[in-house]
Amino acid sequence: GKKTLIVPMLPNLNRELEKWRKVTRFPKGSDLVFAETITGGPLEPRKVTKRFNKALLMAGVGPSEIREYKNNGKVYKRRHPLWEFRDLRDTFGSALMSNPNIAPREVQEAMGHANLSTTSARYGGFVPTTDLAERMSGSFGNCPSDVPQTSLNQAQLDPAETR
Repeated sequence: GKKTLIVPMLPNLNRELEKWRKVTRFPKGSDLVFAETITGGPLEPRKVTKRFNKALLMAGVGPSEIREYKNNGKVYKRRHPLWEFRDLRDTFGSALMSNPNIAPREVQEAMGHANLSTTSARYGGFVPTTDLAERMSGSFGNCPSDVPQTSLNQAQLDPAETR
């Protein structure tokens, strides 16, 4: 059968969905977020993509390009977003992996990957290393940069001796 993936929900997103449930005709927890308003069934992937692209353009986010479309022999130019709906999933995984408070195994579970190697290969490159030098310095105790300037040997070195 089909595997159910349970992802922890951010508190502010949960509050917004609770507000939405009060005004929608689909208030049950089992109802789909991406539901047809008439049938209640899932949206067609083409419609989700179309709405996603429209939202990107309206918000003015993400890269885009001008594409030509033909209709009844006429050529039209229209801006087209380059992000895809799947990029939301990749952003989610990357954000989780870049958070030092979340273990890679937890990211694996949230992404629904069978193996940690899949998660690490796809999102492991997004782990920030900007504090690497600071963390490394903790391995060596007091470094000269940690010692106040007044306690350093005040002897002046002859530049010729340092060559």
